[in-house]
Amino acid sequence: MGRVWSLYKSLLNVQFGWSAAKYNYIKKRQRLWEPVIIVLGLGPALGMIVFGLWRVAEIGFETGLMLGQPHIVLALAAAAAQIITLFFGFFYVLSSFYFSDDLKMLIPLPYRSWEVLAAKLLAIMTGQYLSISVIVLPIWINYGRLARAGIPYWITSVLVFLALPVLPLVIASLLAILLMRVANVSNKKDLVTMIGGILILVVVIGSQLYLQTKMPDADPEELLLQLMSEADGLVKAVGRVFPPSVWAANGMAYAHKPYGWWNLVLFLGITAVGGLVLYGISERVFYQGLIAGMDGGKTRSRKKVEVSSTAYERPVIWSAALSEMKLFLRNPGYVLNGLVGYILFPLFALIPLLTQGNLEVNPLQALFEEPIPVYLVMGGVALFFLVMTALSSIPATTFSREGKYLWIRRTLPVSIQQVLAGKILGAQIINVIGCVVALIPITYILRLNIGGVVGGCIIGILLSTGMSGLLALLDLARPMLDWVDPIKAMKSNLNGVIALLVVGLAAFGIGYRMFVHYQRSTMARIPVELLVLAAVLFAVYKYLGTKFAEHRWMNLEGGIL
Repeated sequence: MGRVWSLYKSLLNVQFGWSAAKYNYIKKRQRLWEPVIIVLGLGPALGMIVFGLWRVAEIGFETGLMLGQPHIVLALAAAAAQIITLFFGFFYVLSSFYFSDDLKMLIPLPYRSWEVLAAKLLAIMTGQYLSISVIVLPIWINYGRLARAGIPYWITSVLVFLALPVLPLVIASLLAILLMRVANVSNKKDLVTMIGGILILVVVIGSQLYLQTKMPDADPEELLLQLMSEADGLVKAVGRVFPPSVWAANGMAYAHKPYGWWNLVLFLGITAVGGLVLYGISERVFYQGLIAGMDGGKTRSRKKVEVSSTAYERPVIWSAALSEMKLFLRNPGYVLNGLVGYILFPLFALIPLLTQGNLEVNPLQALFEEPIPVYLVMGGVALFFLVMTALSSIPATTFSREGKYLWIRRTLPVSIQQVLAGKILGAQIINVIGCVVALIPITYILRLNIGGVVGGCIIGILLSTGMSGLLALLDLARPMLDWVDPIKAMKSNLNGVIALLVVGLAAFGIGYRMFVHYQRSTMARIPVELLVLAAVLFAVYKYLGTKFAEHRWMNLEGGIL
């Protein structure tokens, strides 16, 4: 295990950039504003989340206490943490296992496949601990305070917390290994990986939504009575989302009883079994699939390249746009991270179908006495385009994703204005297609006004184009080019965080203005104000692009990053 530990520490240093941060912030004392922005930007949001979950624990405990099952909040927190780990862990596993630049260095080293897999999985798991701690710790700590839990509860909580992300990451690893095993025997490896990854996510998310919302056909009072009459009935109902969460909750709640010990043994045992299964598969197929992927899979047939007599020269901006789209779509890690929002929103819109089985009642109709006003539909759709521009992280990481190969683009006889225009066009093509596809089921399920949706799409395209330009300039100002794992260009990029904060504040302001207009019956002003905002964003982009972009583009080569 000593070799695994050494490799794990090295991967952890690369993943979190500790050495680089120490060198920049402590030794050279440069870019000290970055941690300040992170603290000021994420601190309030993190505080609100922790406070909200603290209150959720209190309400859930009091409600569960009346039903004789107060530890339902423990099961809810465990299930949420494990589902989030499974969902986001799949991205990290796929990128770290198969698309990381360090693999070419690790394979020749005298490490066994399970050692590389274990070290990488531990590095990913460390990052997941930081994420799930925000969810489970406020709830579990407040539950322990309210329940006046003893020492056995706190000891068991620590054990459960340490084991909580293991099983979801094992499942994510198995899915990634099997997916790449299939993809590597295909001539269309990137396409198969992308489609397979999206299908896996749709199945995982859809099945969880289905299990969470699909209740037996019975009278609500009889169903509630049945859940209450059964020992831990509500907790078991929550556990349908991820069954091991029930064992985790019972292990903590009944830590002072043999029943709790048995549940803890079950939880830790299934976690260990998952690790053994992963070990067996990694020994058999991990390195073989990885090397096959590096070799290009099975032998591809050689096609004779013919020059067509009808060949034509593409416009520069369109060529740059195609290059941007190919750069994004050829990396499954980029695709799965960037397009996940376009998948989630339609799935959430399908919840009424799962709960009602029909669309007789509009889920939003309770908020309005009449059909949803057309101008609110316009504003909401336009806001969706704007938010997805930041949530996809495509324009905010457009230069960062090129990494060390950015010099190739800089050697081309193309101006930075043309490069920016092409990148913005490519990002917007993906954003517009994703938003339109996502809006189709949402419009149908919520029965939105078609004219309002079309008008909102037009305004949203204009609004998001200006914002996309500003986010591209942000990434040009401080690109993250020095990365080993390509997923870091999107998930560990401060530009993505800044983009979410800026667009989040803008969305809050737009939403507030829409609410004011709704209260004052002046909703006809909503599209006018949004069009003015779109013009302002585009004008700011053109001004900054003219004053700043050329100088920055010329100085990138000097190591000024």
